[in-house]
Amino acid sequence: MAIAGLSYGVTIGCFVYTMEITGEKWRTPVSMCFHAMGAIGYMILGGIAYNWRNWHEIMAVGTILSSPFLIMIFLIPESPRWLFTKNKIEKGRQATKFMERFNRIKITEETWKRAQKSSEEEQWTGYRINGV
Repeated sequence: MAIAGLSYGVTIGCFVYTMEITGEKWRTPVSMCFHAMGAIGYMILGGIAYNWRNWHEIMAVGTILSSPFLIMIFLIPESPRWLFTKNKIEKGRQATKFMERFNRIKITEETWKRAQKSSEEEQWTGYRINGV
């Protein structure tokens, strides 16, 4: 039961991170795809359970299929939003610059100023005000 709770917490953390790094235009489609993967996972689990009846084998197959994703721990940067709210401005800019290059977009100085203002307001009040 504890492992199930832990995996649910990991799922929530992944979803929050995904929404933080996704642009406003793509949040709805990305959210839908994120949650659709859970349904697809249950379907795949049904196929795995059909082929491997012993639960030890099912766990082994699940572990083998998910282990390549451990590499992502070293490739995905920390959340820029989290870094900014913890006043780690330079690290936040570096993470954002990485995502900027990866997404082939350019962030204007005005956007940086709005983000910094929003971050300062959030630190002061504890929650977002302008939806930035």
